[in-house]
Amino acid sequence: MTNHEKLILPVRSKYQEFTYQQVKEIADETLTCTDSGKNYATLKFLQKNCYPIGLSDEIASNFINQGGDPRGFNMLNNVKNDWEFKMKLNVPPIEITTKFGSSGKNSILKNNSAKMLDALVLTNSKIALNKYKHAEITTITLTKQQIHDALTKVEKGLDQYLDLQKMVNDQNDFYQKDEFRKKYNHFYRVRRKLNWRNDFYELMSKAKREQLEFPKVLKLLYKATTRYEASFSSKLVATVNPSMPIIDSIVLKNLGLRLPYSSNPNRVEEICEIHKKIIFMYNAYLSTSDGQYLVDEFKCKYPDANITKVKMLDLVLWQTRT
Repeated sequence: MTNHEKLILPVRSKYQEFTYQQVKEIADETLTCTDSGKNYATLKFLQKNCYPIGLSDEIASNFINQGGDPRGFNMLNNVKNDWEFKMKLNVPPIEITTKFGSSGKNSILKNNSAKMLDALVLTNSKIALNKYKHAEITTITLTKQQIHDALTKVEKGLDQYLDLQKMVNDQNDFYQKDEFRKKYNHFYRVRRKLNWRNDFYELMSKAKREQLEFPKVLKLLYKATTRYEASFSSKLVATVNPSMPIIDSIVLKNLGLRLPYSSNPNRVEEICEIHKKIIFMYNAYLSTSDGQYLVDEFKCKYPDANITKVKMLDLVLWQTRT
């Protein structure tokens, strides 16, 4: 994975619109190359994965389609000091083939390589660390016995999960299919009225097309249903971006977190903050020897299941009752 690819998730997690300087700050925090290399990675990221806002098609195309070293662009000072950018909707275009277990079921993940997503998430944790390193946040603690016990219960859910993800990635109209909805409702325990479910699946399609992030999904689902659904919003996001964790009552209990009451005037902000904390806690745990042990044991138990490390941890936590 190139340095400019390592910037995709941290930029997407922090900004919807951004400048060269804002991306360069992320590069400074996350990349280990020279300053010249960080400058090049920032410009290459903008050239390959973004488009300029508010410029003529001709000028924007000249920058995007220039090819070669973006440092040779004739309007480089404008790029660095004046232009604003937005991420393209089709980033990153990766296709891999995976199999699950002895059943030989294939799962095509057209938009997300598990290994690439893992690297991007762990890169993004460096940014989260700057915010949370002085905060009092409970660390994830799982004994080896808890991991082993959970892994014996994961197979059925993992099979169902890969079936769902295959439909999401193989079918443009997956969200309209009765089969997908039935399986999704069962797996994620969606027990809402028909109108709510219709709004939910329409939003899932939009989230996939536009790569919407958790705060946006939370607000759009509220707009459609008049309910702030922290858990279902996180499940929707994790469906279209498997590098994201899920907010669930069992997971929250394991992490020592609690959602704000409905009467809380800052409810939306606090829900979004909890989602960010879970991202940080997952990444922090996965970067430890204990986290690596969980990943190694998961791969040993399910050697052909190509899923993100975040999803491995999510499945283990969900099967761990405290």
